[in-house]
Amino acid sequence: MKTYQHFIAGEYVDPIGGKWIDSMDPYRGEVWARIPQGCARDVDRAVAVASLALREGPWATLSASSRGKLMLRLADLIAANAQRLAEIEVRDNGKLLSEMLGQVNYNPEWWRYFGGLADKIQGAVVPIDKPNHFAFTRHEPVGVVAALTAWNSPLLFIAWKCAAALAAGCTVVVKPSEFASASTLEFAALTKEAGFPDGVFNVVTGYGQEAGSALVDHPGVSKITFTGSDSTGAKIYAQAAKTLKRVSLELGGKSPNIVFEDCDLGAAASGAISGIFAATGQTCIAGSRLLVQNSIREEFSQRVAELGRSARKGDPMLPDTNIGPVTTAPQYRKILDYMEIARAEGARCILGGGAASDMPGGQFVEPERRGRDAERRHDRGGETADRWGQEPRAEITGDRGDDAGGDAAEAGGPVLPGEAEQSAREPVADRGDAQRPGAESGRRPFHRREHRRRRAAHAVEQRTRDGRHRGQHGGN
Repeated sequence: MKTYQHFIAGEYVDPIGGKWIDSMDPYRGEVWARIPQGCARDVDRAVAVASLALREGPWATLSASSRGKLMLRLADLIAANAQRLAEIEVRDNGKLLSEMLGQVNYNPEWWRYFGGLADKIQGAVVPIDKPNHFAFTRHEPVGVVAALTAWNSPLLFIAWKCAAALAAGCTVVVKPSEFASASTLEFAALTKEAGFPDGVFNVVTGYGQEAGSALVDHPGVSKITFTGSDSTGAKIYAQAAKTLKRVSLELGGKSPNIVFEDCDLGAAASGAISGIFAATGQTCIAGSRLLVQNSIREEFSQRVAELGRSARKGDPMLPDTNIGPVTTAPQYRKILDYMEIARAEGARCILGGGAASDMPGGQFVEPERRGRDAERRHDRGGETADRWGQEPRAEITGDRGDDAGGDAAEAGGPVLPGEAEQSAREPVADRGDAQRPGAESGRRPFHRREHRRRRAAHAVEQRTRDGRHRGQHGGN
């Protein structure tokens, strides 16, 4: 069993408190590594060296072109170590090797893109009416960036969060999820090998309420970037506001698949299955709602169920496995709880819908497809309108919070709620039952006519939080 250490100032160091956290292999259900249980003093140390590297030493004086070259070198090292890093991620979070290897193989492209962008950050000369004055703008690094990443794609999130920050000349302190920290700690060594100066890239692991909270509160941190649940994101947003930190949040979602009667049913069924069963449904862009035109409800449900039955559960390291384990025990319990809540609220289970007892580790669920007959009508703006393919009214709304149940909740697992309606009208823009932040990229209308697909994608409104609620539109 490997015991990991924090990565601070270019070297691996033990946690100041002398405590470690067991990291579980979700497939086998056993401890496979230990990660440091960081505390506020570990965070202080990491932020101090990151602040020093920002102000003094080689990083502070390094040219933008030289920063870019370091990032290109790092990209090559990631590519050379892709198989090893992907296997570590699978051991830590249980996702399929095929998926994680695909992510890590593409990961270098993010570093190459921002590496090439590093010396193209430009200011401007501002014309003024005073002949003896010279006015110009110059972009400066924001400062120390705290990157709090989720457990489902740790190295992908590091690329998304840290590549841009380093290209701009910032320094970073990463706090990965306590459920999947190993690949981030392994990645840290590659930054050293690539030639990044000490203190530029640091990793402190531990629990969110200890290490994570200390990072958000720390006066030496200028910006927070977080990927995770919307409830935690809201807390971070409020907490960071007390010290006027900049905040970027990538939160949960509840993205719909919209299926019209004249679509290619086979392609639509395949898209719906891949959208929710990939990564065992543990992704914010999962297609976790299904809106089906009533005239094709039965045939489409049968096609989805047939494809779902063919999915193979098993060892995520094997190429023929389609569905791996749920990454964490709390997430596993949450998924099963939502399944029970949905049944209690009248949902009809078409496929699966419970714990899988034939797998090791104790964290597999049978992929679930739910449906419900509905011919409800509701009043909107004084006129009666058909509700086209919406989910059951049992749902989470903004004022009920994430702990409420229902089909509109983000279960974070292989759970696909759906419903059909009598009307053939396209979904309308004002969908109050879809109050989930973000994930507009998961919206997929299935229709043979391109203009109608685009119109449907534009019509369905989802809300995202970036300091206000606003409609987000998209589709593919």
